[in-house]
Amino acid sequence: MRASSQNVVVKEEQTRASRKRFFERGNALSSRHNKTLLTIEEGDGLREYALMRTSRNGRKSFYRCNKCVARIKRGVEGRTAWVRTLDGEMLGNAHPPHVAGCKLLKKGELFVRTVLRECRRDVRLGKKEPRAAFMEGFERVLLAESGFSKEDKSDNDGRLRPLLPRWGSVRHSFYWHRRYAADRNMSPDDAHADQEMVEDPAEVPEALDESFNAEPARETLNSQPTECTLDQQSTPEILPSESSSLPECTVTDEPSIEPPKVDLSAQKTFFVIEASQLMELFKRCQRCGSLMRDVNLAEDGGILMLTWQCTGDCGPSKWMGLPNN
Repeated sequence: MRASSQNVVVKEEQTRASRKRFFERGNALSSRHNKTLLTIEEGDGLREYALMRTSRNGRKSFYRCNKCVARIKRGVEGRTAWVRTLDGEMLGNAHPPHVAGCKLLKKGELFVRTVLRECRRDVRLGKKEPRAAFMEGFERVLLAESGFSKEDKSDNDGRLRPLLPRWGSVRHSFYWHRRYAADRNMSPDDAHADQEMVEDPAEVPEALDESFNAEPARETLNSQPTECTLDQQSTPEILPSESSSLPECTVTDEPSIEPPKVDLSAQKTFFVIEASQLMELFKRCQRCGSLMRDVNLAEDGGILMLTWQCTGDCGPSKWMGLPNN
């Protein structure tokens, strides 16, 4: 009995060791720079599975082959290949049958693609500049070129360098991720400070140029004091003072004119966006980085709705906001 139990333990350890070798590359980065892709060795290549769901306790994960899904959508008959993991180890069959025409990935191609995505992620997180991140990835590809066999690479004379795109073809995407990082790194305190600077008429008198005209003020300066009230629904107008017994003010060569008193208690800030400028503001999708196809802004019952759709696989998206009363 003891010998049989020891043999069972040895077989279980061997099975775990054989399962762990499938995780040579582990979880790779997806197109959205998340570690949700599982790569498994199969034959002379690799299979790539995307994470679809995880159990409530987080121990069991389910992955599927997206290439099989694409083939089935094109009319090929078959079932999508699924794999499962339990606590980071394979559970069940690690090599399920795939749809006809679902080809293996070469290690060299997957390595170059992973390096590019890691470089973009560093730029997206604000760790590196676009050109510096690309050059570091270029050096990684050159150093790893000797570690791959000719079978693992594409038909490029056994080299990985031709698989790496030129800087001119990926420059736009790298700089787009840098703009995304700059928008996220803006602190709320800085935005609040900018808003206070714009709304303070004492520090920035130019903020009143659109609502206060200086010519009427000069004409009424010699007659009697004036007050300026700023209303939310109507344009500001100059009202004469209620007291008519005040003396007239005389204008000297160098008058010291105090800024009018402005009531900002009921003032609100409005932003005007033309419909033709929506495509300029939303050039690329925040999820996948692809170009925008359609952007619409509408109002229904006091609710502001913004709908957009990109050229990628994100599908239509909608944002609804209720303005403060």
